[in-house]
Amino acid sequence: MDPGRIRKRHRGGVGRGRPGLALVLAATLPAAHPGPAPGRPAVGIAVERLEPGRWRVTYSFDERLALLRFQRTAGFYREDVWTIATPGYRFARREDDQVIERAPGAPGRRELVVEFGEYTEPLPREYELFVPFADGGLAFYTGHLYGRSETAEESGPMVRDLDIRPPAGTRAVVGGRVYGAPFRWSDSIGDGTYVYIGDTAPLESDDMIAIVDRGLPEWLRTQFQTWLPRLFALYTERFGVELPWKPVVLYGFEDSDRPGFSSGGGTLTGLVQLTVSGTAWKEPSPEAEELALGLLAHEAAHLWNGQLVGSVEGREPWMHEGSADALSARLLREFEVIDAQRLRERNESAINACLERVEGTSVNASGEPRVPYDCGQLMALWTEAALRHAGAGEDLFGLWRALIAAALERGSPGPGSRGRYDQALYLRVLGDMGVPDAVRGRMTAFLDDPGVDHAALAVAGLGAEGLRLEPSDDPPPEYGAELARRAMVHLMSEACDGRYSFDSGPALRTYAIDGCAPFAKPLEVHYIAGARVDGEGVALFDRVAELCRRGEPVSLGDADGGTIAAVSCERAPASRRPWLGIRPEAGD
Repeated sequence: MDPGRIRKRHRGGVGRGRPGLALVLAATLPAAHPGPAPGRPAVGIAVERLEPGRWRVTYSFDERLALLRFQRTAGFYREDVWTIATPGYRFARREDDQVIERAPGAPGRRELVVEFGEYTEPLPREYELFVPFADGGLAFYTGHLYGRSETAEESGPMVRDLDIRPPAGTRAVVGGRVYGAPFRWSDSIGDGTYVYIGDTAPLESDDMIAIVDRGLPEWLRTQFQTWLPRLFALYTERFGVELPWKPVVLYGFEDSDRPGFSSGGGTLTGLVQLTVSGTAWKEPSPEAEELALGLLAHEAAHLWNGQLVGSVEGREPWMHEGSADALSARLLREFEVIDAQRLRERNESAINACLERVEGTSVNASGEPRVPYDCGQLMALWTEAALRHAGAGEDLFGLWRALIAAALERGSPGPGSRGRYDQALYLRVLGDMGVPDAVRGRMTAFLDDPGVDHAALAVAGLGAEGLRLEPSDDPPPEYGAELARRAMVHLMSEACDGRYSFDSGPALRTYAIDGCAPFAKPLEVHYIAGARVDGEGVALFDRVAELCRRGEPVSLGDADGGTIAAVSCERAPASRRPWLGIRPEAGD
């Protein structure tokens, strides 16, 4: 896969983005039933579309409302997007929360009406209010509507009962069911979910219900209609347990003229929501099929390893993120979207990326956002090799069947998924399946000890279980791309007191960093030390290392090779490791 086709941003410090992929669920499902009888007041939230592009939400209470405190602050976006239609009320902020309060002297009312347009802009560390579909449908996130009434003396319960009225000619999909008439949906879990409103006919099987955007390129829509039922049936079989709810998949398409592949989304309780965009999706290609199915299979795996059961307090994410990547790769192979050689390349990429990023730290202590994915895949390979070497007769799915059973037996101490697991339980289950203490001890050192040589430990540990790694004389292009990334991280960190911020691609696009002269404004860097970012990463890294060792400045060049900045550095980056390949007989 060409690493330049998918743009990634690299930032120092804590990253920003949407909430985590694996959210928790309660032991009971949200319920839906016909709405209240006409004219009968009920505490709840009525949602209706007034006209295309305009929505009304009516809050009903059994007492006169003094203040409505929202469950999610969401960056206070409501102040700019929502309009309060009920006289005598206004937006305010209290204790860092978003509220609607009664103005002094205004009469209290039992109903509060707000209106807003179909706001689709990204919200910092939040779910979008609306996710549009290219076929004219959309999905709205219910969590932004939840709130509780308050008086000076007490506060009421959080209101999460929604009366939803699908517009004529459309249907609503939520909680594994389809509705064509007004209904009430009660969120007993409380995290919110997306409700699809539109006229696309759902794709339904015993194991899932999906809305596949009619605006998707025809080849991709046809593939999803084939992949979805098969994927969920296989996961149900291989994980060995049925989900306690019928999951919903919302797969949308944003028709844009941006080049390459883009994708976004995640999971909520019983829901996989994904959107793809970019011109590269419009024509079928092996790369597009691999990306599309891989993304879907990864997120669907979280319904089992992040929702049915979940890691304790979200710690040690290598277990669920790395396993989701590894399991999705196995499905790609089983669906014949990739061959054995490509599967080996994916495994090698994860191994090398992991070892690159945990140097000087540990898997569980690293703040690099890719470490749980890449090192989790390495651990999945190690787990599977150890099970095979121990004669357990199980693969990675077998480990997860046993781990899910153990987590369900342990249970959950409070609201959330039905069972909890952690690294200790993962390793204990491996022991129960016959993996020796010595092997699990090496795994623990790899995960937790910042002082070990992680590369040497992984090579020895995997090799002892029959998965042999050796330096490659013919590394893939991504090795050079990773070295170019490493060189830029080093140079920006040297110049900017440890800070760096840039996008990877055929060029490295830096973001302005205050107080850092070489990077005070954005740059588009095509050359570093006279070597091309795209295609000469090995030579580039070696030149940067040599110049920094000599204390000489490193030039940054534009597309024509002209110098656009010079960076001083007096400390060479850590030596580059050789690319490690899996011996073919061990990877097949």
